[in-house]
Amino acid sequence: MRKEFDPAENFEQITDEMAVMMSDLSAKLARLEWLRLKMAERIAQAETDAARFETFTEAEAGLLFKLHADAEKAGRAMADLRRLHDLPHIRLGREVRYTREHLREITALLEMNAKSRKAEHRPHRLKAA
Repeated sequence: MRKEFDPAENFEQITDEMAVMMSDLSAKLARLEWLRLKMAERIAQAETDAARFETFTEAEAGLLFKLHADAEKAGRAMADLRRLHDLPHIRLGREVRYTREHLREITALLEMNAKSRKAEHRPHRLKAA
């Protein structure tokens, strides 16, 4: 005996299949969002690491500190400051390089030196009798 086609039964079966597929799709979308966030974290970390290891020549550092408008003279001035104040730097063979962190430290050192020089040259005030 042949079973008759029942649209209601067929409708229910298809809606059940679609509910399972939608649930699966929702889970996959959530997984994709999690992966996107993880990738964004890694990209941000890579950018931070790249900035941390970015180095500057003495001429570039001198230009950043506006020691002179000419790159060669700015580099010589930076080298003189490095030797005079034993500024933080790294050596790559014979080449001297500065990281962004070195430049921050140098800025702080120069600010402290400027403040102490101003304090030394401040005239002493006479106290009222």
